[in-house]
Amino acid sequence: MSGAFGSTPPTVKAHCNSCSRTTVHKVLFQKRQREDFDDSEGESYGYSAEDYQLIECCGCEEIKLMVTSDGSEFDTYVTYHPGAMARQRPSWANDLFLNGVLDPRLDNIYELLREIYTGLQNRMPRLVALGVRGLIESVMVHQLEDRGSFRANLQALFEAGHLSARDKDRMLKIIDVGSAVTHRAHTPTEAEVIAMVTVAENLVMSVYITDGLANTAHKRVPPRPARDRRPKQ
Repeated sequence: MSGAFGSTPPTVKAHCNSCSRTTVHKVLFQKRQREDFDDSEGESYGYSAEDYQLIECCGCEEIKLMVTSDGSEFDTYVTYHPGAMARQRPSWANDLFLNGVLDPRLDNIYELLREIYTGLQNRMPRLVALGVRGLIESVMVHQLEDRGSFRANLQALFEAGHLSARDKDRMLKIIDVGSAVTHRAHTPTEAEVIAMVTVAENLVMSVYITDGLANTAHKRVPPRPARDRRPKQ
């Protein structure tokens, strides 16, 4: 079956990135493509097929393409375009974007963070690992003069008070993963790259976001009432 549907489209359950869970989706359009494989004598020995469905979340109305693939030689599997997000972008990323409008160097950091999430969404762990390394180094160079090596930049960031000793140790471990991807053909797991992204997020938030949040909260604190310094009777 293929084509668009009328006033009562069929529904399917699918992951929604905006809702961060499985929700009911309307099928707006669908088309099936199938290829049959024949041997030299014309005998069929297998097939491969894909169902393309343009779907819309019944809650938030986000639209995506769901592709269900099946065949005689492999199990059925489903992919989404854009892909299902392994991790949501932090809410403060928009603040970083707005700050980047005023400072092009911050815009570069925002774009790196955005590309990291695109890599996560599309199951590209090695690119994510390299992106995290690039993001951390960009933050260090943006904050302080480039010392010429990652370890020297990290030490300078630590001495400037942006990192605790524990943060510094985490950064060194993260960078070792990125180095292994480049030099030792290492492929980190999804859980490992999510941990790397978490460490990088914490650095970005600490350097660029937390001070602003603290200052905003402090400005809203009412002044202390004046003390009555009259002697007690």
